[in-house]
Amino acid sequence: AFLSGDTDAAERQLDHCIGAFEEIGDQLGANLARGLLAFVRYFERRFDEAEALAQEVAVEARRWGDDWGYAMMQVLGANLRLWTGRLAESAQFAERALTLFRKLGDRFGIIQAMAPLNRARVALGRVADAERGVEEVLALSDAFGGLAFPTIAASGVEMHLGNGERAVELARQSVERMESTGVDLDESKVILALGLCQADEAEDALATLLDVDVAVSPNAPVWILKKHWR
Repeated sequence: AFLSGDTDAAERQLDHCIGAFEEIGDQLGANLARGLLAFVRYFERRFDEAEALAQEVAVEARRWGDDWGYAMMQVLGANLRLWTGRLAESAQFAERALTLFRKLGDRFGIIQAMAPLNRARVALGRVADAERGVEEVLALSDAFGGLAFPTIAASGVEMHLGNGERAVELARQSVERMESTGVDLDESKVILALGLCQADEAEDALATLLDVDVAVSPNAPVWILKKHWR
C-alpha cells in the first residue's frame, strides 16, 4: 500500500500492526511499525508529525539496540531537513545513517542514506562529493537487479546537477522498472519531466506530467510547471 502510493491504506494497516504488536508485548515490532508510519506521514507532507514520531522511534531503537531502525530514522530526518531547506543538518543526518549502514553491511540502507545525502551535497556546493556518491549508488544498484530506487536516487541528483540528458536516461530506467511492479510512478515521472525541461524537451515533459496525481503526490509542487505550460 505504501509503495503504491495508497497512504490511507498503509496507515490503517500500520495502526493495526502497532496494536497487535503491543498486545503480544513485542515492543521492537511496534517500534518498527511506528517507524514505517513516520515515513507515511512524511509522504503525506505532515512533516511536523513525521519529525516527532521519528524522534520517538529513534529513542526506542537506541533503547533496544536496534541500529538498523535508528539508522532509518536518521534517513527520514535527512529527507525532512532536505525538503525544508536545512541542508547542512540534512547532510549530518544522512552521514550518520550512512556510517551505521556501512557498519551493518546493508547495501540497500547505504543507498537509502546516500539519496538525501547526495542531494544535500549538490545544494551545499559539494559537487564532486555528489558525483562520487552517484557513482557508488549506481555501482550498488547492480546487487538489486531490477529495483528502481537506486536509479531514482541517481536521476534526482543528476537533475539537480543540471545534467538533463543523464537525468532523463536514469529516470526512464526507473519508470520502466516500476511499471511492472505496481509501485507509484510519480517521483520518477517528476524527475523525468524536469530532466526533459533541462534537455529543452518541454512538450515531452508536459506529456510526462499529465498522469501525475498532484493532489496526493509528495512532488505536488510540480503543478507550477503544469500551470505554466497550460
